[in-house]
Amino acid sequence: MRSLWTSASGMKSMQTRLDTMAQNMANLNTNGYKKQDVQFKDALTQQMTQRPEDSNLVRRESTAGLRLSHGVVPMAILGTFTQGSLQQTGNLLDVALEGDGFFKIGLPGQGGAIAEELYTRDGSFKVGFDATDTPYLVDSGGRYVLDNTNAAIDLTGYDMSKLVVKEDGTLYENADGAMNIIATLGIFKVDHPEENLDRAGENLYALRVNVPNAAVTERANIANAADQPLARQGFVEQSNVDLGTEMAEMMVAQRIYSMNTRALQTADQMMGMANNLRNG
Repeated sequence: MRSLWTSASGMKSMQTRLDTMAQNMANLNTNGYKKQDVQFKDALTQQMTQRPEDSNLVRRESTAGLRLSHGVVPMAILGTFTQGSLQQTGNLLDVALEGDGFFKIGLPGQGGAIAEELYTRDGSFKVGFDATDTPYLVDSGGRYVLDNTNAAIDLTGYDMSKLVVKEDGTLYENADGAMNIIATLGIFKVDHPEENLDRAGENLYALRVNVPNAAVTERANIANAADQPLARQGFVEQSNVDLGTEMAEMMVAQRIYSMNTRALQTADQMMGMANNLRNG
């Protein structure tokens, strides 16, 4: 029976890995997308303990304290937050981040309040309007882009064709040489994002429950200037998925899945033969 459990768990684990890699490849052209990888652990490990009088028998070849596994199970699906390449678009509202950091996005609530704060690397922004036709800076899904004080960025009275975005995330209107400050983009560094962030759909991330406030640092408060992410106007960050790597890993996963399938079939045939012998 152990062989059946081991093979079945291997097939299920490889199916999870194949699904994850398929999702990575489907988001090859998604701005700011970060690839995912599946981490595995032993499903159950059983240690065979020998009696002292048996461990010293002549020609005893089995290892003392032999450990037998019952297969593997997916432990976690973690993001890989390496930098994606920057693609120039020429769009003044497009902003890419170079370095470790995230833009903060706000979901609108009642009365104009921010109902929930999320994070993203997708800086393909645009101008959106609320119910009162007030213009705001929004993301590709129409959600508020927040400034460094966690407030929506009101664009009333500003000409976005004259927008200038500095490396520190400050937004200006270049009105005939007069640089009018609009706001400063909320750019935040999250410690260990692969552990502290959960995917919230639509290329967004949410802080996990019980993550301390100290794990999130606003750009201006990052002590080492070299660690501060830079905002690049007129660029978008591409996905960090490497198609060649994903295809090679998918072939390996498919072979492992096939091996587990054959092992399951062999174990089933052996059990069938044993049943036939007993019944005969």
